[in-house]
Amino acid sequence: MTTGKQNKPEGINTEPPPSDSPPPPPEQLPERLLKCDAVLSLTGEREIFNSLQQASWKAAHSVYYEDQKEKKWRETDIIARRSWARQRKSGTQYCTINLTIECKSVKDYNIIFAPETLDNHYSAVQAYWFPGEGRLQKLASNLETTELNSKQTSLFIRNLEELAFPNGRSLLMDFETPHPKAPLASTAFKETNIKVDKDLDASVLWRANQSLRSAIDSFRKTQFENDYSSLQDIMQTARRTSNSVHDSAMAFANKLSHEINVFHPIIVIESRLWKLHETHLDEIPWCRHVHIDRTGVADWWVDVVGRSHFEKYSAQLTKHYELQMSKTGARQLKAPRKPMFY
Repeated sequence: MTTGKQNKPEGINTEPPPSDSPPPPPEQLPERLLKCDAVLSLTGEREIFNSLQQASWKAAHSVYYEDQKEKKWRETDIIARRSWARQRKSGTQYCTINLTIECKSVKDYNIIFAPETLDNHYSAVQAYWFPGEGRLQKLASNLETTELNSKQTSLFIRNLEELAFPNGRSLLMDFETPHPKAPLASTAFKETNIKVDKDLDASVLWRANQSLRSAIDSFRKTQFENDYSSLQDIMQTARRTSNSVHDSAMAFANKLSHEINVFHPIIVIESRLWKLHETHLDEIPWCRHVHIDRTGVADWWVDVVGRSHFEKYSAQLTKHYELQMSKTGARQLKAPRKPMFY
């Protein structure tokens, strides 16, 4: 055992290294937090949320959902909803517009969009409707596997098709309302601060695009799963109570066929947006970024809006949908229909 004071080894500093930046005094911490990027981002989201609430949209901030492809929980910054209804002989028909929004910041970068190249590549409406988008085939396959025999399934699908597509047209065709025409619809962009051009995978705009696409795809898949599960419950209840399985299922399918959810994806970005010409650039308030496949067919679009222009953009968007819905004879509901997809 050693006693007394131990000498420090020569040439070795055993003192803790000095801190690069001492912690701020407690009274300065809130001030510094309010100026940091994370809090500024959250504040920006709340501003957009509040402006939509004031414009009579029912908004939700930070919506969590299960990614149906990767089976992971993810978050969408804002969803704002409005619902309309109208009476028809077959029953009440409903349409809900869902503004699905990602908020991003690339303050030191500019986003430059190439000129428009196609006339109709931004016309497709993104929506969920129970009998639409090839779901009748999936529904037939599911029913024949779990609930009905082949003959019963064929009868159910035939009757549902007649109900949902009278005279060969969608029952809710005029509810698939066109979105407003954009000042520019572009398929190509660059994200740059002049010195650096971001690769696609590193692009903030591209990642926001992918996030929104994943969210809306998941919403539609989740809604179909929920609808099909409810249809199964209806059939099983009919069997237990000795009611007609076909009639009970058709009554519920008729109800589902009278409702549509239309999605409008939006990226609000703290950046300046530009339209490229041959010899010059024009600054633009917003742009519709369109994805086309190798055949030139558009399979996705999203509105990209400069943060400083969002209030004007949202006011025009609100007015557009109000006008389009009034043309269908629908009236706005005081509260939107309950979402089933998140």
